Amino acid sequence: MKTLIFLILSGLSAVAQPSDSTTTVEGYLQWFGTDHFPQLAIVTEDHGRLFLEMERERRECLWRERKSRIRMTGRIYEGSWLGRPHLYIKPEKWRWIGENGLPADAAEPITN
Repeated sequence: MKTLIFLILSGLSAVAQPSDSTTTVEGYLQWFGTDHFPQLAIVTEDHGRLFLEMERERRECLWRERKSRIRMTGRIYEGSWLGRPHLYIKPEKWRWIGENGLPADAAEPITN
């Protein structure tokens, strides 16, 4: 029984840490929550959402500068918001893209 509890706790602590590898996701930004507990997330085409782990000022600036869609690369991990598990992304880089898949400010396709 002690071994099982140890394995569960070890697994939970491992999940809460950002992964070592980066992942790129594409979607649009949307606010969730209330005025007291706001959370900005990127919502993907399949309706998945990843909350953004960044300073409040950077989130608000990103929101003000938003265009239609964003491609974001970062480390994904599981965290908690309002007592429930949710996925988070710690962004390393991002770029706004137009509806045609091209960067919003360029005529060249994005390559990673």
